[in-house]
Amino acid sequence: MSKSSPIAGDVNWRLQELLQGDLTESAIECIRQYYLLITQFNRKINLISKHAVQDGDITQIYDCILGIKIILSASYSETIHDIGSGNGLPGIIMAIMAPERQFRLVDVDERKVEFLKTVVSRLKLKNALIIRGPLENQKNIQCAVSRAFSSMAHAVSIGDGAFLNQGSYFHFKGKNWENEIFEGLTLCKGQKFNWMFEKVQDYEYPPLIPLRTITVARKCPSRPIQ
Repeated sequence: MSKSSPIAGDVNWRLQELLQGDLTESAIECIRQYYLLITQFNRKINLISKHAVQDGDITQIYDCILGIKIILSASYSETIHDIGSGNGLPGIIMAIMAPERQFRLVDVDERKVEFLKTVVSRLKLKNALIIRGPLENQKNIQCAVSRAFSSMAHAVSIGDGAFLNQGSYFHFKGKNWENEIFEGLTLCKGQKFNWMFEKVQDYEYPPLIPLRTITVARKCPSRPIQ
């Protein structure tokens, strides 16, 4: 485990060493400022659970970074939607890590939308747009990601009309990822939904980040009418 340094009060920041050589110094500092905003606004808005703040630099921020690397390598989409963005994980960090791409952070909660707008403004993220509204109201999504939003089956059932054919929907999942893929396949079997579900890659950082998995649902062209 990397050496800890306080970011504010008793909140840890151990990512300087972990990310050195991986991200630019300006990107690391931008992520640190973002995490500081999360801890500050968390006193008024439930952005992360209170018991998660102490190790949140690892369990929230670094967890996202590890998963984001996999997603950005697996998708070449120029625009990526973060569905149910909430506190901005992973969308804000994706915008920092991939300034050449565009990101759309979507959420229905007005307070969290205002928080995200504050983050984008303070960090001067020109490639991040905040959208208030449900997934089912979005259109022409080519690529999306969700973390702690919904099961894969539920997400594609409500968002089917929002995605283009061949669209990809990445998910951060834990140990039950196989069950979620099975549920997704079961949903689509004999139904109007036509998606493929698969595992992309595992990642971990023991002991604070147990084995996690990035999965993806891919929308297939509509089945021909029999």
